[in-house]
Amino acid sequence: MASLNIAVIGGDAENRKSVASALGKKATVQDVTTYTTVFQGKNVTVVEPSAYPEKPAALIMALNAADFVVLLSDPSPFLGEMLVALSLLSKSHGCVIGPSDVSAYLAEANLRYETFDDITQAKAHILSKDMPHDADAPLKAWIDQSFDVKGVGAVALGWVKKGAIHVHDELSVFPQEKKIEVRSIQENDVDVKQAQAGDRFGIRFKGLEPGDLSRGNVLGVAKTFSEIEATVSVPKYLKAPPGKTLHAVAGLQSVPCVVNPLLEPGKNVDGLIQFHKPVALAHDDVTLLDLNEKRLRIAGVALGVG
Repeated sequence: MASLNIAVIGGDAENRKSVASALGKKATVQDVTTYTTVFQGKNVTVVEPSAYPEKPAALIMALNAADFVVLLSDPSPFLGEMLVALSLLSKSHGCVIGPSDVSAYLAEANLRYETFDDITQAKAHILSKDMPHDADAPLKAWIDQSFDVKGVGAVALGWVKKGAIHVHDELSVFPQEKKIEVRSIQENDVDVKQAQAGDRFGIRFKGLEPGDLSRGNVLGVAKTFSEIEATVSVPKYLKAPPGKTLHAVAGLQSVPCVVNPLLEPGKNVDGLIQFHKPVALAHDDVTLLDLNEKRLRIAGVALGVG
């Protein structure tokens, strides 16, 4: 079955919830909340960064999970930060809902988003989107949650980013570099034989305890890094260089880090990123956040590393 993952982002939490609720039924609640539905035979997952703007990592995780972005343009001091995130992460598929005209900013980022007045007008446009997914590539899946279900056993939820997961597969887990066996797979509470690229999945597994598998873990083909050398694209809108101690978000992983040399606004800087704990990467984008800033907390992005 085809899949579509939609990020609903905006500065107003209640407006985000209202739009996300119009697109699907609430499923899992964390700092990033999911809503699900089935539209014309397609599994749809809506990702809403419910902890944003307090936690900018939630915004980046939602965008990382998404194929398509719904930007709510209500006046907000964080609208600029969201536009910078869309630009640096090259989120080229999306639409705008709301009163503010952000077309000039999107055009500057080479993003062409259609504009709608409200979700009623935009809903069919959004849900009808068909986005490409690479089901033939080596597996890369991200774990979102893991827990124990009484009478069922160890269960994990997540997204397949590339490739596919099959029942009875033995999968490598990173950064632990351990193994699990897939005992069963569900999508939207329906048992399936496989979950492929783009799918939001639930798996029952053995080989590790639920507490040994956590958000951000990668299944499939990846490598574990304590540090990386990468070229960081730094937003030109920063008023001053960010500090060396930053926060890195890769996929659904979030970890403090140290970056050398200092990043320069508007520059591409070749630097060393040292993580405070091991990180699993497989050609992933690493977004650097400066949590000491109040408005633009995005310090830079290193694309396709690992």
